[in-house]
Amino acid sequence: MDDIKYSVILGFMGQQRDRFQVYGPPRSVREMIDCAAQVEGIGALEIVYPDQLQDQVPLVQQALDEHGLVLSSLNVNIKGNPIFHLGALTSADPAVRRAAVGYLKDGLDLAPAFGIDLVTCCPLGDG
Repeated sequence: MDDIKYSVILGFMGQQRDRFQVYGPPRSVREMIDCAAQVEGIGALEIVYPDQLQDQVPLVQQALDEHGLVLSSLNVNIKGNPIFHLGALTSADPAVRRAAVGYLKDGLDLAPAFGIDLVTCCPLGDG
């Protein structure tokens, strides 16, 4: 069992909020990676695109290397942008659907740079 490694979604290492409360301090991507690296048994992280990657690919790779971590998956956020609040892939607006597909394509194109073969999304507004 000692060789089991765990993966943590990076966003959980930063500030969280729901309708009623804000939990924890805001953290930069680097700070979230540093925090995650302290979790016993951690071997990998799931990162959210575009939120945590945008123009930070070299910074993320450097932080991962310093901590001996890899990315296990890339989670494409097609719910956080306000244009997706009434749906993304199922929006009645063709421009919104194109934007959602664009996010997914960009995430799929970026994943190999990190050696990732798992790209996910959580289309909450799409039902």
